[in-house]
Amino acid sequence: MLQGSLPRDYVVGTGVPCSLESFVDKAFAFRGLNYKNFVTQTNELTRPQEIDFSVANPQRVKIDLGWEAKRTVDDVIAGFIEGDDIT
Repeated sequence: MLQGSLPRDYVVGTGVPCSLESFVDKAFAFRGLNYKNFVTQTNELTRPQEIDFSVANPQRVKIDLGWEAKRTVDDVIAGFIEGDDIT
């Protein structure tokens, strides 16, 4: 982002949707665990204006700087759990 000629905000992401539930499921499954045995969800803690769907659109950073995601969500999860440098 420092390579750009003008200051600009960029969205950085894969462009592939992944819900929080899916992320948590993948993280627990990485160690052979079922997240439902460890995580509970209650409606009282759910925000009334929760976003139903959100996904990053990294087109601007690709156009301006040539950046593209090289890692998937699964790669990021594996890096978190294994402590790998995922850069």
